[in-house]
Amino acid sequence: MESRQVAVLGIIKFLRHFQVKGTLPSSQASTSFSSSLSTVSIANVHSVFNSATNEALCLELLGVLRRCFSQQQEVKSVLYGGLYDVCKDNPKLTVSILELLHQQSKQFLDLRPTTLNPVILKKVVNLQGNSVSIVEPVGELLSSLGSCKLYFEKRHEVLNEAEEVDSEENTVSVLNDICSLFDIVVEKLSGCELFDLGIDPQGDYSLSSTAGEKNVASVKVMMNVYDSLIEYTFSQGANVLEAKMKVVLQLFKSQKKLIDLLKEKSAKSGKKEGAKGKNRSPSKSPVVVKSNLSLSVVAEMLKVSYSKDDADNPNCVDLLKENHELQLYLLSFVEVTLTTFKEMTVSEKEKLLLHMKVIASVLLHECVENIASHDSSDKRIVQRIRQSLIILSTLITLFCKYYTKKLESIFREVTHQNDNKDVNSLLHKVYKKCQKMLLKILQHEDMSPLQRDAITITNIMSTVCQAMDPACEEITEVQNWILQLCKDQEGDSSVAESLMRLLFFLSDQIKVKHTLTRAISRELHHKLGDLEEGVEVEEVGNYKLVTETTSCYILPVLLTHIEETLGWMELVLNKMKACVATEAEYDANKIEKYLSTKCIVLIHTAHEIIQSALPLGNCMDNTLRVITKFYNILGLYVRYYLDLFKMRSSSQISEKFEKLVHTAGEMLTAPIYGTITYIEGVQRKDGAHISRTMKESKLIPSLIFSIEQFEKHLINLSRKSKVNLMQGMQLSTSRDFRILTSAMVEALQNEDEDGDNNDVDKVSDGDTNSGDETENPVNLRNNRESLSPGDTVEIHLSKDKSLSYIKGKGLGKSFKRKNTSDENTANAQNRQSQPPAKKSKPVKSKLGIAKKSNK
Repeated sequence: MESRQVAVLGIIKFLRHFQVKGTLPSSQASTSFSSSLSTVSIANVHSVFNSATNEALCLELLGVLRRCFSQQQEVKSVLYGGLYDVCKDNPKLTVSILELLHQQSKQFLDLRPTTLNPVILKKVVNLQGNSVSIVEPVGELLSSLGSCKLYFEKRHEVLNEAEEVDSEENTVSVLNDICSLFDIVVEKLSGCELFDLGIDPQGDYSLSSTAGEKNVASVKVMMNVYDSLIEYTFSQGANVLEAKMKVVLQLFKSQKKLIDLLKEKSAKSGKKEGAKGKNRSPSKSPVVVKSNLSLSVVAEMLKVSYSKDDADNPNCVDLLKENHELQLYLLSFVEVTLTTFKEMTVSEKEKLLLHMKVIASVLLHECVENIASHDSSDKRIVQRIRQSLIILSTLITLFCKYYTKKLESIFREVTHQNDNKDVNSLLHKVYKKCQKMLLKILQHEDMSPLQRDAITITNIMSTVCQAMDPACEEITEVQNWILQLCKDQEGDSSVAESLMRLLFFLSDQIKVKHTLTRAISRELHHKLGDLEEGVEVEEVGNYKLVTETTSCYILPVLLTHIEETLGWMELVLNKMKACVATEAEYDANKIEKYLSTKCIVLIHTAHEIIQSALPLGNCMDNTLRVITKFYNILGLYVRYYLDLFKMRSSSQISEKFEKLVHTAGEMLTAPIYGTITYIEGVQRKDGAHISRTMKESKLIPSLIFSIEQFEKHLINLSRKSKVNLMQGMQLSTSRDFRILTSAMVEALQNEDEDGDNNDVDKVSDGDTNSGDETENPVNLRNNRESLSPGDTVEIHLSKDKSLSYIKGKGLGKSFKRKNTSDENTANAQNRQSQPPAKKSKPVKSKLGIAKKSNK
């Protein structure tokens, strides 16, 4: 099938470019394909223009195209879509094409007065066994026929300049027949019911049965027919003729019944399939009907629908404005068309540009004038404005992405600015309109239904700002306004997220060394609270947009911004390493100044984040990932210096780098272990799911490994540079085992309870030493002394008892535990026979853990 479609496109290409003078006799257009075609093509395709040769070639090509009428539906669709382009590029072939299409349409239309539905569905929809197929796309056939006829009427005088009387009579006859065909079909189908169309509303419309597929195919055919008739009738002057506009609305009213029928049946079918349970068969994709409307006509209909009161015929405008269903249908068509924009060819994109500009201009004006101006409880108006905003956002995105060289002309037409303004001024004009819409929403009494619209407006502003030159004055004005809005305005969580994302982008564009991230992190620290209970965080209150509700939405935006910044820093460091390896020249002082300054700002930001009481979930996961990446970047920075000392022995470490290392040790490494302990405590307290526990069990070791690698490279650099970079750095905690505070407290309480029930004499004897040996459990993260494998470890408890440690997830190293049961028995016997003697105590660390030398 694809090869046949390509062949049809090739023939249409020939017909468009081989110009013909005069009109081909329509009777000869049906001539069958002959072998002389290849001879004519080879002999004259590269020669000077020859009208006779082109006529012969086009005559045979039209005969070849007749063979497409016996092909599949997809091949016919390609043919009908290309014939209109042939009429525009080679106008002398229009009459022949009209007759060709007219003859084909008569095979599938019954125009007798007694027939209710002129479309012969039995011929159009074919059923063979269990296979259902559409033989003829009648809607596309009528659409091609109508568009070619309208084009011919506009060019009537040009086409008749060199025609004879006989040809003129034949042309008039063909046009009269086509006009009569459309008049009859429109009259029969406007305002008719479903039964008149031969469609049973109570029938089966599921795609799982043959009968249902046939019914769905019939509905699709009729919906496409209605699209073609609506487009044809509107093009006949419905924008100024009230009678024509009423016919358009009648046609859509009948089409709306088909649309509602498919929606209703699809919903019921989905409920039935959902009730089957786990063993249900996989359902087919929902029914999708491709519209036959053209973007040019839809643009004109939207222009009439959203026009002002000074239109040519206010009655026609009012009729179209009052029909919200038709407006939503037109908007949905535009939305679907734009989703397929990426798949279009370059020529197709250029054809749509003119109509896209018209739609963008109309929707921009409509949204600015009517958003938040009506009662937000009217769902129809809210839905129409929302869909208009979404389409406007898509259009502006496509303009900025695919038409960068034409932005000035595009936005001059969209904003109706005729003065000589540059592209930045035009984009700023669009931004000002978006600013006006956003303020109307934020100041509306009932803002909740309009929150989604505010997010869309913010996205449009972001797209416009990205297209501006970062050095222009307009973008600075935009950044100042957004910054002030975030300081003064409270908003919904989603709106706050969008505004904060835009603010971070603009701040990076305006100033590289901005401290916005640090300020926002302080606000988040205050709103989320500190990870240590009882610690109050100083209130800042500079950004009203950051609240307890919006904090969980703004934190991911901040983490994403930090991660993107770290990504750029990684690129810079890799480039610097490459320059060192290749001995290329680069401005090291300038680059290091930027990196060090940016890193210190990010360290302060990360310090506030890891000290916050992070909620369990994605925020906690993303924080661990970002901090891990941060340590990887710091390690890469250290490795850059190691490469520098390797290549150049006379290298020296800059003061900014030393300051960066000391700041990282004090504000990042020191508190990170407290954050890890807090995360694990939240997991145990909330009873986190197993999958989340396993997930974070992978994130924490990755973070610890990155810290150790950073410290390892830092020690190597200290040796090579003769500079003590580890000064002020807090050494890593030994993670061979872990003492859980809560478990030790519980064990001590159990020991006390058991001791009360034991022998009183034993308790009294043990009390003589209890005061010296009892220690309160302390979290292991406060101990900075490491234990070596093979050391003997004792935990001395009260009442002459010992408690084994609780081993954690470490490196799997084993430690020996001294068995004291025999010693206790011997000591008890000695105490009965001898007076108490002063005993030597083992040396303890701050944790109450006795350390002995390796055996």
